[in-house]
Amino acid sequence: MKKSNTLKIAVAAQLIALGVIISSLSFIIPISGIPAIRIDLIIIPVILAGIMLGKLYGVIVGTLVDIIAYFILFQGYGPFNPGFTINLAMTGFIAGFVFTFFRNSSEKKLFKIIKYISLSVFLFLFLYTVTLIITTSEIRFGPSVVAITNSGKLILILTVFAALIISMIFYFLIFKNEKFMKNESFYKYFLILTLAEFFIIYNSSLWIEIYTTIPTYVSVVSRFIRTALLFPFKFMLLILIVRASEKILHNDISFLNLDHNPKKTNFTKINQTNEN
Repeated sequence: MKKSNTLKIAVAAQLIALGVIISSLSFIIPISGIPAIRIDLIIIPVILAGIMLGKLYGVIVGTLVDIIAYFILFQGYGPFNPGFTINLAMTGFIAGFVFTFFRNSSEKKLFKIIKYISLSVFLFLFLYTVTLIITTSEIRFGPSVVAITNSGKLILILTVFAALIISMIFYFLIFKNEKFMKNESFYKYFLILTLAEFFIIYNSSLWIEIYTTIPTYVSVVSRFIRTALLFPFKFMLLILIVRASEKILHNDISFLNLDHNPKKTNFTKINQTNEN
């Protein structure tokens, strides 16, 4: 057990370092002169932490990645926002929870559950975003008021719809790919990323409105478009990293996650792999 904990801490430290490095490659899109949307892949190492090490380590890695990255890289963008820390902490928790919760599900049952959950989440996001666009006639940025014309609403709705279509095409192509279907963990990765992005959209929008003058409307619409367009790339990158890691380790990537795999970790196999 002591050796297992030591290995977990070592892996967690490496994932935290990787998360901070990835953060340095991100960039922020301002809205009305205020840093609002960060384009990055920072959730990838946090998801890996939840999958590999379990819920607790996923939360710890997500929390430390955001805090360290802020004080090293993002202090110049404004005050520390705990909402972003909660985003990554929950991402790590979701990853560990999903792998544990679905560990005894059959492949066929798992496919149906995750398929309908994922599609329902994206459909809800789309309908909610479109409803916001239709029902909002003006946006307030502090003392300033910006009116939204009908033509402006139409452009936004078409943009959101186009982003959704791109995601739906991705869904269709992936779920029809037999190579991906052979690995039941694929479904779990898909659900993890879907739920994490869903939480991030709404939690970020809430905290941004609390800490800035950017209304929830602007954050939700812009983040939905960002999520729909980046989701395919994030998912494929996650799959590639997982597969590469499993080939290197000659072991399932969740081998340290005792919540998912309560059996004793095969350290002899790992040591033999490292020696080779």
